Amino acid sequence: MYATQADLLARFDEQELIQLTDFEKTGVLNSARLELALTDANARLDEVLQRYLPLARIPADIKRMGCELARLYLYENSQVLTEDLRKQKETLERHLVRIQTGELLLINESQGEAVEALISMNSAVSVFGRDV
Repeated sequence: MYATQADLLARFDEQELIQLTDFEKTGVLNSARLELALTDANARLDEVLQRYLPLARIPADIKRMGCELARLYLYENSQVLTEDLRKQKETLERHLVRIQTGELLLINESQGEAVEALISMNSAVSVFGRDV
C-alpha cells in the first residue's frame, strides 16, 4: 500500500476529509469511504508502477501522489469536484501516465539502483547533429 489513512490525515486537513466522507452529517470521518478512495488510488499506482514492482521502499513522491489521488477521488465521489480540482487531477494523471510509459523513470533500489531522486527524465536520443 502506497498511501494510508495516517498519511492522508497527516497531509490534509481532517475537517476537509470529514466533509468529503461524512454524507450522513455525523461530524465524524467515515473511515470506510476513506479506505475505498485509498484502495482506488493504490490500485491506480499499482498499474502505473507495475514495471518497478516490487519496490524495496515506497518513495515519498509516490506516497504523496497516492494521497493526492485519494483526495481527488473523494471530491469526485462527493460530487464537489471544482474546475481547479479537475485540473489538478488531470495534471496528476498526466504525470502518472508519463511514469507508466517510461517517459519519467522511477529509480528503484530493488533493481540495484540508488533512490536519491524519485524521477529522472528519459529524453530521446538526438537525431540531428552538427558535423563540424
